[in-house]
Amino acid sequence: MEENEIARFPRPVHHRIPNFVNADLAAQRLALLPEFIAAKVVKVNPDTPQKPVRLAVLTGGKILLTPQPRLRTGFFSTLTLE
Repeated sequence: MEENEIARFPRPVHHRIPNFVNADLAAQRLALLPEFIAAKVVKVNPDTPQKPVRLAVLTGGKILLTPQPRLRTGFFSTLTLE
Protein backbone atom coordinates (compact mmCIF):
# COMPACT_ATOMS: atom_id res chain seq x y z
CA MET A 1 0.00 0.00 0.00
CA GLU A 2 2.80 2.38 0.87
CA GLU A 3 4.71 1.56 -2.32
CA ASN A 4 1.61 2.00 -4.50
CA GLU A 5 0.68 5.30 -2.81
CA ILE A 6 -2.79 4.13 -1.82
CA ALA A 7 -2.14 4.37 1.94
CA ARG A 8 -3.72 7.26 3.84
CA PHE A 9 -3.15 8.73 7.30
CA PRO A 10 -2.27 7.33 9.79
CA ARG A 11 1.01 6.10 8.41
CA PRO A 12 2.97 3.88 8.40
CA VAL A 13 0.32 1.23 7.75
CA HIS A 14 2.26 -1.62 9.35
CA HIS A 15 0.88 -3.21 12.55
CA ARG A 16 -2.61 -1.70 12.15
CA ILE A 17 -5.70 -1.92 9.97
CA PRO A 18 -4.51 0.41 7.22
CA ASN A 19 -6.46 3.38 5.96
CA PHE A 20 -6.48 3.47 2.18
CA VAL A 21 -7.73 5.36 -0.86
CA ASN A 22 -11.41 4.51 -1.49
CA ALA A 23 -12.04 3.01 1.95
CA ASP A 24 -15.39 4.82 1.80
CA LEU A 25 -16.26 3.05 -1.47
CA ALA A 26 -15.31 -0.29 0.07
CA ALA A 27 -17.72 0.46 2.94
CA GLN A 28 -20.50 1.27 0.45
CA ARG A 29 -19.91 -2.04 -1.33
CA LEU A 30 -19.93 -3.88 2.01
CA ALA A 31 -23.31 -2.33 2.87
CA LEU A 32 -24.79 -3.89 -0.31
CA LEU A 33 -23.86 -7.46 0.60
CA PRO A 34 -26.79 -9.70 1.57
CA GLU A 35 -24.99 -10.71 4.79
CA PHE A 36 -24.64 -7.07 5.86
CA ILE A 37 -28.25 -6.28 4.96
CA ALA A 38 -29.53 -9.26 6.97
CA ALA A 39 -27.35 -8.58 10.02
CA LYS A 40 -28.93 -7.10 13.13
CA VAL A 41 -25.64 -6.66 15.03
CA VAL A 42 -22.28 -5.84 13.43
CA LYS A 43 -18.86 -5.73 15.12
CA VAL A 44 -16.56 -3.10 13.61
CA ASN A 45 -13.08 -2.17 14.82
CA PRO A 46 -12.46 1.43 15.89
CA ASP A 47 -9.74 1.98 13.26
CA THR A 48 -9.93 5.02 10.95
CA PRO A 49 -10.65 3.19 7.66
CA GLN A 50 -13.69 1.53 9.22
CA LYS A 51 -15.41 4.79 10.18
CA PRO A 52 -17.71 4.68 7.12
CA VAL A 53 -18.60 1.08 7.99
CA ARG A 54 -19.58 2.15 11.52
CA LEU A 55 -21.73 4.90 10.02
CA ALA A 56 -23.40 2.41 7.63
CA VAL A 57 -24.18 0.12 10.57
CA LEU A 58 -25.81 2.89 12.58
CA THR A 59 -27.72 4.50 9.72
CA GLY A 60 -28.91 1.04 8.70
CA GLY A 61 -30.63 0.67 12.05
CA LYS A 62 -28.28 -2.04 13.25
CA ILE A 63 -26.54 -2.46 16.59
CA LEU A 64 -22.84 -1.55 16.44
CA LEU A 65 -20.33 -3.41 18.59
CA THR A 66 -16.95 -1.72 18.83
CA PRO A 67 -14.06 -3.26 20.79
CA GLN A 68 -12.62 -1.16 23.57
CA PRO A 69 -9.02 -0.09 23.01
CA ARG A 70 -6.87 -1.71 25.68
CA LEU A 71 -10.03 -3.10 27.32
CA ARG A 72 -10.46 -0.10 29.62
CA THR A 73 -14.18 -0.50 30.31
CA GLY A 74 -15.05 -3.97 29.05
CA PHE A 75 -14.77 -5.85 25.82
CA PHE A 76 -17.24 -3.91 23.62
CA SER A 77 -19.18 -0.69 23.41
CA THR A 78 -22.72 -1.16 22.10
CA LEU A 79 -24.15 1.72 20.07
CA THR A 80 -27.41 2.47 18.26
CA LEU A 81 -28.93 5.64 16.80
CA GLU A 82 -31.89 5.52 19.21
